[in-house]
Amino acid sequence: MMKRLGWILALVLIVPGSVVVRGASPARAGTVGGVEVTTVRYGPFVLPPAGKGGDVDHANVVMPDVAKPCENCFILRAEPDLVYDDGSPANLDTGLMLHHAVFFNTGRPDATCGSDTFFGRLGERFLASGNERTVKHYPDGYGYHLGHDPVTGVFHIMNHSDATKRVWLTFKVNWLPDSTP
Repeated sequence: MMKRLGWILALVLIVPGSVVVRGASPARAGTVGGVEVTTVRYGPFVLPPAGKGGDVDHANVVMPDVAKPCENCFILRAEPDLVYDDGSPANLDTGLMLHHAVFFNTGRPDATCGSDTFFGRLGERFLASGNERTVKHYPDGYGYHLGHDPVTGVFHIMNHSDATKRVWLTFKVNWLPDSTP
């Protein structure tokens, strides 16, 4: 797996036109009931058809220092999605699968992976999802504190179709500033 991850990461950085990943952009949607709402888009991920170019149709990409939905804040809710440029869902019915997306807070150690492992060195896992698009929702009065430390994202997106696909991973995040009582 690590050999494959390194190979795919190398393809992303070295071979133009294989899997294209540019970055992320946060878009603040406003305030709902006193809670800030921001949607962050990561990508685009451009994946060739299945079987064309080995494992390139299965992008497993590590992106250090990705855009955060907020800083010095408490994340209350996070809703992931995988979408096309027009915002329509990208899912198995159109040949795509979000195998996993995991976000790591580099300023904290992970509770289960030691710092002597690859993933443990990335930091504390605080958001994750797969194709089920699990919504993370903290109980009232609780949230995940996100400070100013960089965040790393690991994305594994699979294209099972016979056509090149261009998609974005999005997270719609509800949050409060950490100065909120």
